[in-house]
Amino acid sequence: MALKLKDSDAETWHSLACELESLKRNDEALRCFEKVKRMRPDTPYIDGYIFSSRLHYCDWTNYEEQSNFIINQVRKGKATLVPHPMLYLECTRADLKRNAESFADFCGFKKLEKNRPNFLPYKNKKIRIKMFPIKSAFN
Repeated sequence: MALKLKDSDAETWHSLACELESLKRNDEALRCFEKVKRMRPDTPYIDGYIFSSRLHYCDWTNYEEQSNFIINQVRKGKATLVPHPMLYLECTRADLKRNAESFADFCGFKKLEKNRPNFLPYKNKKIRIKMFPIKSAFN
């Protein structure tokens, strides 16, 4: 079945890229993520998606430069890379924590926490993140 995409719709291209990635069609996903970056460079997490797609596609071009860019963006508090792939990088525990906090803020977990019924609280203050599709970056 053929699919015709509106060439100017970044959200549709982003969704297609995520689906292609889940099908392990990483070369096609990478091209779609790069198209989204050209169309809307301010899309949250787009640099991280491109970086991860390159790794899955075994494209190590400019790896150190790209990983340093990702880590520096995370240190600035930018929505750059979802938490799990951050484990692949040579970064500090503080970087991992900052990235998890940024992700939790982006997804609105703090709002959810405030509205949560009073269950038994956790005894520590660890950040717990379950990997599931995040809200659209285009809302």
